[in-house]
Formats: sequence, structure tokens, C-alpha cells
Amino acid sequence: SEMVDAGAGRLAGFGMVPLQDPQAAASELTVLRDEFGLWGVEIGSNINGRPPGDPFLEPFFAEAERLGMPVFVHALHPSVTDRLVGPRAVQALVGFPTEIGLAAASVNTSGLLDRHPELRMAFSHGAGTLAAILPRLDHGWRINPAFKDFVLSPFHAARRCYYDSLVFDVALLHHLIDRFGGDRIMMGTDYPYTMSQAQPVEFIEKLGLEPERFEALAGGNAQRFLGIEQSG
Repeated sequence: SEMVDAGAGRLAGFGMVPLQDPQAAASELTVLRDEFGLWGVEIGSNINGRPPGDPFLEPFFAEAERLGMPVFVHALHPSVTDRLVGPRAVQALVGFPTEIGLAAASVNTSGLLDRHPELRMAFSHGAGTLAAILPRLDHGWRINPAFKDFVLSPFHAARRCYYDSLVFDVALLHHLIDRFGGDRIMMGTDYPYTMSQAQPVEFIEKLGLEPERFEALAGGNAQRFLGIEQSG
């Protein structure tokens, strides 16, 4: 909050809430906004093993929607580490994109966005594996009666969310734009961690987009996610 105050309007801070108690977490959202001047909240990809799509968290998401506070989901404590082989760094290199993909898929398959159409959510690392499994999810939605009560198809639900650009590969970022929409990708850095994107603007420039689309990825989409009124 102090850093935001000192940022002269250039920073929009997010807070954290005690999601092991969803009712308390919901109450804290107003505190973050009104007492600390924060714009939204960041949560982990699992909360003591529960994915974001778990109905246990419903009170928190309902209040975030009511207050218009965006939710950023970041990979945390990968649940697949027992399946990984190699040095410890593999947890971040393989575990995190797998973990955030599972988190994003849980939001998609839980009907969370059906229930909360105004909720704004974003996922780190381009939502990891989500883009690869989305066609399979969409096919299942079309043929499996278990999904008959889902209003949004998995593709449409995915296009309701936002994703950062931290994927380290221009071809993959082009694919994410095609899969999720150019209005849904925001510039990501992962700063100050070791996997951070050192030159995020230059990375987006490599896409070769026309100026309007470049400006959207470089800042406009993030402003829309945050709920910041854009000038012009």
C-alpha cells in the first residue's frame, strides 16, 4: 500500500486474503480496498490442496464479483512434484505451468464463471497447460451429458479470463492470442524471480502486431482487467 502511494499513480497493488476461511477472506476484500487502497487480490493456484474452482471458495468469489475486485491466480506449491524427475528447478520449469493449468481448468469445469459473469480473473504463465487441453474440454462439453447444465462452453469460459504473456516463446504467445483472444493477454514479467522475463516489452514487440493490438497487450488489457478507466 505504501509503495502504491509512493508510485504517483503508476502502481496498482493487490492484497492477499486468508482463503482457508472463505468468509473471512470475503470480509478482508473490503478492508484491502477501503483501508489500503488496493485494486484486487492475488491467490495461489491451490489453497491447502483445494483448486480455485472448489465450491468451498464460493463466498470469496461472490464478494470479489460484487465489489468489482479482480483476482489474479499465480502458480503455487505444485501438486505434481512426486511425478517430476531431475533437479529441484524442474518444479518451477514443469510443475508451475502444469499447476496453473489445473487451476484454470478447475475454474472452467466448475461453472464458476457461469455463476459469476462479472468476475474478472487472470492466470499466470499464460495459464500453463490450459491452452493445450481446452479443445479436449470443449469436445467433452459437447458430447458428455454431465456438462448439460454448463451455459458457457470451455472455449467461451476461457475467453472470459485474462492471461499473462510469460511463456518465453513468440510462437506460443501467438497461439495463446489465437486461443484466448488478443484482448485477454497482458504483459507479464514474474519479476523479481529467477524465471522473470527480463525484456517484456521487447518480447511482445517480436509478435509484429499492429500498433493498436500491441498497445492492448502492453497495457490496455491490463487496465481493463484492473477496472482502470482508459483515456482516449
